[in-house]
Amino acid sequence: MAHARFPSASSLHAAARRLGALTTLTVAALVSQACASAPDPSGGADTRTTGRSAVHAVASLDPAALPATVGGVHFAGNTATPSDVFGTPSGWAVELVYAANDEPWRLDDIARRIERGFQIILRVDWSGGQHLPPREKISAYADFIAAAEARLGGGARFILLGNEGNLDAGRPVHPGESYERARETYLPHERPTECKDYPQTCEPTYYAEVYESVAKDLRARLRAAYGRDYYFLVAGVSPDGYEEHPARWMNGPAWLESVLRRLEMRHVRVDGVAAHAYGNEGGAATAARAVEDFWGQLERQRAAVARVLPSVPIFVTETNQGHDASVEFVRGVYDRVDAHNRASAQDIVSLCWFVWDKESWKEMSLELASQDVKDAFKAGAQATPAGRRGAP
Repeated sequence: MAHARFPSASSLHAAARRLGALTTLTVAALVSQACASAPDPSGGADTRTTGRSAVHAVASLDPAALPATVGGVHFAGNTATPSDVFGTPSGWAVELVYAANDEPWRLDDIARRIERGFQIILRVDWSGGQHLPPREKISAYADFIAAAEARLGGGARFILLGNEGNLDAGRPVHPGESYERARETYLPHERPTECKDYPQTCEPTYYAEVYESVAKDLRARLRAAYGRDYYFLVAGVSPDGYEEHPARWMNGPAWLESVLRRLEMRHVRVDGVAAHAYGNEGGAATAARAVEDFWGQLERQRAAVARVLPSVPIFVTETNQGHDASVEFVRGVYDRVDAHNRASAQDIVSLCWFVWDKESWKEMSLELASQDVKDAFKAGAQATPAGRRGAP
């Protein structure tokens, strides 16, 4: 059963503050449009100049591109509809494709999910265990994304470039240690890594280079092809630091902040930032602690983003409670996200469970969870709208 939320006086004041912030953003957008015809001194960077300073552009998301709910899933499977999962006509689904592999069936599956009503966040990795391409393949990576959109009829408007660049577990890099030194101490047994073949591609400076190149190229191409905006998301990180997880060579929030500062320095428009946050305790008996784990991980990432881009939208593309999901955890994470969105100008626009599909990651599958957990997830989705950045 959905638990009703009645606005308190404090939440009404927060809503008023938020309306004021959105009004400010609308005015800023009008100023930006008025300046759009002026010569661009940045040589193609996504900025406009007002007075003496260049204003870093933050995306204004088309409300028509957003589903009715913040709720989403990673890997929606081949049969579920948004109504099954969320009780709404639409909802988020994160889907993965590999640019270096010839797997047209993946795109065909995604096309069918679009037809069923899912709003796709298309995560594009270079290959399994390699989230970004080497430098000489960046153009090929962009071309693959353009071709994927053509096969999807332009139906995936949110494009997530890579994944968890702070993971390079096959090479145990420590703070201040070079990749050259890491190669000398390479562990012979396989462990998860996002830069298996090209370790330098995990560096924040390299990620920023790829984001800038691909987003600038494809924004123009896709708008010309489909007559609407497409949004490029900075990859989510493995949460927190190397001290908590042997797979992380760099603290997750620090990796995000480093990427964003590089993009800001080059005046590159950032449309959104993905975030990963988990309730690692698991089980109904520790649900309160699991919610705190989730929110602590998310807040550390959000704060790192806000230090650079205070109003850029946040997309939670991965969350769950581990192997034993509970109703209390599901309700708690929806409540935390909803409370944040009522009070902040930095919207959290998606909350995607990892995973729905029972054919992959079965121990974390929401499809295989108990009916009361699925009902709680559906109720939370119906009660919690996506952030409406750019909405009138």
